[in-house]
Amino acid sequence: MAAHDPDEAGQPSAMGKMGNVERVMEKWAADLVDRVFRPRRESVEVVSTLRRECDDNIMILGRGRTLVPNAFTVALPQESHRELGSHAHQLGPVLAAKVRDHAASHSYVFAGPVTVTLEPDPTVDTGGYRIQSSIVPARPGSRESAG
Repeated sequence: MAAHDPDEAGQPSAMGKMGNVERVMEKWAADLVDRVFRPRRESVEVVSTLRRECDDNIMILGRGRTLVPNAFTVALPQESHRELGSHAHQLGPVLAAKVRDHAASHSYVFAGPVTVTLEPDPTVDTGGYRIQSSIVPARPGSRESAG
């Protein structure tokens, strides 16, 4: 029986319910990105630009140790940032997870925790964005890992 097939009573199986929850969460994150970056093509571009910031700003520390930026600021038109409202704080961690996934696939390391901050910027044209990155070391005594 497939995970999404109903059981004999016509109810979805437990695995089917879990799959539904995952699909809802993925749709929520995609909808949130779409609110800011329209059309959908642009939301993919933002993630690609974050990845490119890592790839273009590598610092080779030694064999198997390639340091990349860990702090990113996405400058948005003021209207787009206003549309996001309180969701701007929720979108940052979603984008940071995409950066961490990319870094893991390339064996990159970070000097501190990965952060993506969305900020309004009156100099950014409607429908556009600008990304700045930097390397920010973890604070001494911080429990957050740099890996």
